[in-house]
Amino acid sequence: MKLDYPLFNLIEVCKTQCDPECCGIYAFDFSPINIAYYFSRYVTKFNKNEAQIVISQLEQLRSTYGKNSLFSDDKILIEQVNHFFTKDDVELLVAEILENIEISEALVNSSEVHRKNITLNSIERERIISKKRHKNPDPKLT
Repeated sequence: MKLDYPLFNLIEVCKTQCDPECCGIYAFDFSPINIAYYFSRYVTKFNKNEAQIVISQLEQLRSTYGKNSLFSDDKILIEQVNHFFTKDDVELLVAEILENIEISEALVNSSEVHRKNITLNSIERERIISKKRHKNPDPKLT
């Protein structure tokens, strides 16, 4: 079975430990940091639209190959991961990625708020300094 875009791309970004040809599932790190990077890599905000597509794909993966699916084989090979998954493995993988998508969104949003505060504080600080310069020009600069 092959994964489609954008889930495939997320999986590729999480390929940080090794190569799947060598290590299979152990080549991947589905941490919130890697997932946050994926969903905010082109813009500074969390890409909710793409995240929703990935969430739908994960839910489809779970319903097709998870423990409550009608899939009759013992295992399914996800080619891009180079790993055979049992129904329980599919459940665990989907649950881990879904949970970490949620955490990564909070991480990106928190970072965005922090960046805005730093920028606003810098702008305010420059405005205050500029006002002070106009009121009390430094004789050394004139």
